[in-house]
Amino acid sequence: MALATELSLDLRKFGLEIEKAGICCRFCKTKLKASGVGCWGPHPGGIRVIGYPDRGEPYENHQWVYCKCSKCGYQWSLKKLRRWL
Repeated sequence: MALATELSLDLRKFGLEIEKAGICCRFCKTKLKASGVGCWGPHPGGIRVIGYPDRGEPYENHQWVYCKCSKCGYQWSLKKLRRWL
């Protein structure tokens, strides 16, 4: 599924989806946690995100969304994680 840049993503809901699906890091096999979801930008290939008002959101620019493994630190991109959701 190609992600269009005009989509919006709620980071909290995305984190809960990851936990509910039981997705594990493909490198160290640790279950990914909602607390590992984050984003950075601006990123030209990213999407608009909502959630985490304590971080100054909503963002004005498109963001690269990821979930960081709590054990090995690998940042799994939204594009890769969507394969398993």
